[in-house]
Amino acid sequence: MRESVSRQLTILFCSLVLLTSISSAYADRRSEQDVIYGVISGLSLAMDIHFPEESNSRGVILVPGSAWDGRELGYTEYQLKSGYAYVNQLRGSLVNEGFTVFVPNTRMSPEYRYPAPVEDVRRAVRFVRHNASSFGIDPNSLAAVGHSSGGYLAAMAGVLDDDSELQGSKYDVERASSRIRAVVTIASPFDLTINTPLLMPFTVAYIGERPPMNESFTEYLLEGKYAEASVVTHVTADDAAFLLIHGSGDPNVSLEQQTIMANVLRSADLDVETILIDSDSHTPTLNHNSIIEWLNQRLLP
Repeated sequence: MRESVSRQLTILFCSLVLLTSISSAYADRRSEQDVIYGVISGLSLAMDIHFPEESNSRGVILVPGSAWDGRELGYTEYQLKSGYAYVNQLRGSLVNEGFTVFVPNTRMSPEYRYPAPVEDVRRAVRFVRHNASSFGIDPNSLAAVGHSSGGYLAAMAGVLDDDSELQGSKYDVERASSRIRAVVTIASPFDLTINTPLLMPFTVAYIGERPPMNESFTEYLLEGKYAEASVVTHVTADDAAFLLIHGSGDPNVSLEQQTIMANVLRSADLDVETILIDSDSHTPTLNHNSIIEWLNQRLLP
């Protein structure tokens, strides 16, 4: 009797080990953690990659928000690529629909100010495009999606031209294009002189100075470093398609940001759609299916 019980326990233990091994192998195949996409002065930049069970050959660089600032989030411990529930739910929906999703860490202020995180996201795009075949995606079917400051970074990737200085680089990955075909932003700023009281301290920490003002000190001016760092000043007719999503009463990033960006994009005859959600939250409830449908249409071969 004891021998029979012992044998059964042995079989059960071996079965559990086997199931755990299979589960671990499946998990490893579905995601890769801490993939280094760049090194800057000894600092490694890492991303997590989430693979679908069946790829649609399309890639999304997904950037969670952080107000560009690591202090509130525990700079030495917090990893942007870990995300948070609001963004991770969208990530899950994208993966379930066949998208391969890349979530990068970026450098944060006040230790690293503009343009560091912009450069990081563009570096991530180049890395993904250069290695597209190994990720099972089409290098020409890349989009960027982001929430809050992450949406700002995604938008900058959608409007900035390739860096001409990198075209002569000896490294193939640096010569890859950082341009993308589509951008989805959620509750994001585009003109950095337009600030709510909550956002202003983070913007100043990100830029390193307050925005310039007119002679009567009644309004901020989109000049100098603030103009250089704002998405709206870089828009041209060959930029990505945009889907702008915003809550009507967002207390963190005002609705004016969406209105201004949409007008600038339309003035350049670009493909732009807006979704206004009746919400007073900075994390309005999203219709994931509408985002996925929009991306699929813009990333067709």
